[in-house]
Amino acid sequence: MENLRMLLGSLVALTLLFSVVSTVNPGYFAGLRAYADYAEKNDERSNQEDHNGANLVQTLGDHSEVAIKTGDNGAVLGVRVQGGDLQNGTHSFEFNCTSPLVSKNFSNGLVVEGGQGEFREGLALANGTYSGCEFNVGNLSASFPSFTVQIIQDDGQEKEDQQNDSNNGQLNNKNDDQQNDVDDHVKEKRKEKSERIASTLTGSAIHERHRKAHAESPGVYAPNSNFTLTANGTAMNNGTKADSEVNMHLAVWKSNRAIVLLDVLGGTVDVGNQSYKVLIGYGVYSANHDAVKIASLAVDKDGNVMKLELRGSAIDEESQLPKDSGSVNLMFEGSTDAWNSKLGDWKLELEGTLTS
Repeated sequence: MENLRMLLGSLVALTLLFSVVSTVNPGYFAGLRAYADYAEKNDERSNQEDHNGANLVQTLGDHSEVAIKTGDNGAVLGVRVQGGDLQNGTHSFEFNCTSPLVSKNFSNGLVVEGGQGEFREGLALANGTYSGCEFNVGNLSASFPSFTVQIIQDDGQEKEDQQNDSNNGQLNNKNDDQQNDVDDHVKEKRKEKSERIASTLTGSAIHERHRKAHAESPGVYAPNSNFTLTANGTAMNNGTKADSEVNMHLAVWKSNRAIVLLDVLGGTVDVGNQSYKVLIGYGVYSANHDAVKIASLAVDKDGNVMKLELRGSAIDEESQLPKDSGSVNLMFEGSTDAWNSKLGDWKLELEGTLTS
C-alpha cells in the first residue's frame, strides 16, 4: 500500500512538471541551446587565443611601456609614453629583430604632448618565431623575449579555402604546367632585376646616398666608419667541394644600441677557380648577439649575377664590434634555421675576421 502511494505521488509530480513545461515558450529552449553553443565557441576561441596569443609588456624608461601583442591576426606594437620619459615633440623609432632579420623604421610615428604619447600599429610580420627583438626611440630602448606569430584564418575563410582546394584539386594536373611556367617567369624577372641593379648601381653610390641622409640616430658607430671582412673556408655544391675566400669592404651608415647598419662597398669572392666581383649589398650587425648578416650581389667575368649571403657569429662570446680600431673573429656556417651562408647554389663554411 505504501509503495502504491509513492507511485501515485510520482505520477502527480511528473504531470505537474509536464504541464509547466508545456506553457514555456519553445524559443526558450532554442535560446538555451544557442547560449550553450555560443559559450562553447567562446571557450574554444578563448583557449585558442591563450594558446596562440601573447602580450609582452616591457618597461621603457622610468614610467613608460612598450608591448607586442600577438594573436590570430598577427603581431601589434603598442607604445605608451608617460611621466616625461620623452621630450614633447614628434619622434621616430625602430623595431629590429636578429632572427629572422627584421628592421622596421617608423618616421615621426610617435607624438608626445605634455609628457605623454601613444602609438599602436600592426607589425606585418609573417608566421614564425622571432628572437633578438628590440625597440628604440630617442635614448630609450627595450628588449623582448622570443615570441611566435601564427596568423589563423576564421572558420568561414577556412571552409571557403577548403572548398576552393576541393574544386581546384580537379584542375591540379592541368595547372601544374601553367604553374611551372609562372615559376620560371618569376625567376626570370628576379634575375633581370638583379642584373639591372648590378649594372646601374654601385655600393659606393648607395652609401653616399645614405650618408647624405644624415641619419637621425647615428649611435656610437660613426657613419662612414669602414670595416674589412676577410674569410676563408670551403664551399659545397651537391657533393662537390672547393676552397673559398671572401674579401669585402663595408661602411657604417647608421647604428643604435641594438644594431649597426652597413653598406657593402665592394669586394671579391672566390670558389675554386671561379672568381666573382662583389658589387652592392647591405649588412646588419647585432650588437647584443654579436652576429652579422650580409646580403649582396656578385658578378663573374661573363656578367652572370649571383646572390652572396653570409651569416656569421662571433667565435668568442665576449667579442664586440670595434668602434675605432680592432677586430672580431667570426664563424660563417653553411646552413642555419633562418639563413644560409651561400653563393648561388654553393653553401659556404668560413672563418674570418671583421676589422675596423
